[in-house]
Amino acid sequence: MDIYIYDYKHIQCVITHMPRGTMQTLFTTKEAHEQLRVSMPTIRSWIHQGRLPVVRLGRRVFIHESVLEKIIREGLDSVAKNP
Repeated sequence: MDIYIYDYKHIQCVITHMPRGTMQTLFTTKEAHEQLRVSMPTIRSWIHQGRLPVVRLGRRVFIHESVLEKIIREGLDSVAKNP
């Protein structure tokens, strides 16, 4: 996995199973809670329950921008791993 850091708040990465040159913005859990307008404990609970797909880099947890957009458009159940 190639990781490109362009500032301290956002990370873009190219994941090996994605077409070459495809980049996705990753958001922290704090940024996700701000965008989704839910509490941090709710975000953590969704992650623990497997309802919110995440990317783990070491101990840090990130959420793809496309996942957040889909939740905003279609709701949490549209992305849940374990509905």
